[in-house]
Amino acid sequence: MELTQSDARKLFLKQQGLLRDNEFGRGKNATNKAIQRLSYVQIDTISVINRAHEHVLYNRVANYNPTHLESLVQEREIFEYWSHAAAFLPFKDYRYSLPVMKGFRSTRQCDENLKAKVLARIHSEGPLQSRDFEDTSGRKRGGWWEWKPAKRVLEHLF
Repeated sequence: MELTQSDARKLFLKQQGLLRDNEFGRGKNATNKAIQRLSYVQIDTISVINRAHEHVLYNRVANYNPTHLESLVQEREIFEYWSHAAAFLPFKDYRYSLPVMKGFRSTRQCDENLKAKVLARIHSEGPLQSRDFEDTSGRKRGGWWEWKPAKRVLEHLF
């Protein structure tokens, strides 16, 4: 099979949902269809205009609203996990992440005492981020991966 450069370009844009407006439809169901087709939407905290992963969906889904993602997670249509980066993934692919989850937990030590405290706070206060926990280690952190203890616990739980 041979494709012209133009046909290859059109095929690529169609598969990415960028060939025509409203390829996936409108609203939350369209957001789900887009993620199912793309198989992966990287979550990015960089926010100049909006968070980077929202640009992906704004450009593919008419009436996209960031609340669609939370609803789709609650409905178990998608889930958030670390693929090669933090991402929203179709729930139908959850089983493929299980070996990574189990392997990660078995190779990482976790401070069980701190883990209990972190879980207790989350239970009483609701969803929390790493920045909601103080660094109790007393160590000066200088590098990207030199996480404070609570951040390590949160990553372990993730």
